[in-house]
Order: sequence, then C-alpha cells, then structure tokens
Amino acid sequence: MSKAYKADYPTYLELGINHGEIKSVNGKELNSAGIMNVLDYISKDCCVSANEVITVAKSNSPQNGSVKLKLFNGNVKCL
Repeated sequence: MSKAYKADYPTYLELGINHGEIKSVNGKELNSAGIMNVLDYISKDCCVSANEVITVAKSNSPQNGSVKLKLFNGNVKCL
C-alpha cells in the first residue's frame, strides 16, 4: 500500500541533457533506469510523476546543457 506524502518545502533538481536525452541528475551521471528510479523517488514527495519531470525538462531545455527545475505541491516549473 502506497502512502501519500506532502512536502512543506520545494525540491530543486538540475538535469543534465546531452543530445536531447537526460544523462545526469544533480551532477550524477546515471543510465536511463537509474534516472527513472531517482526521479520516481524524488518526485514522490512533491506529488508529481517522473514522466512529468522529464516532459517539462525536455520541453524547456536546449539539446545540450542543463535545466533547473522546482518541484512543489504537484507542480514542476523550470527556473
């Protein structure tokens, strides 16, 4: 049984993007399964899904570089 969490503070992420694909989370390079696991774990506290985080990151970022995101109360915003 899954528990619903509600955080009283925002979570900030920096996703590294290389050729349109997310390659790192907060400076740590991971494979695609590792990225999904980390994003699932982090986004659980903020009531968002990992897919929402990835969608916002890819739509608001360059092909190469990084994007900073703020997760809070079901919202994902690009900084």
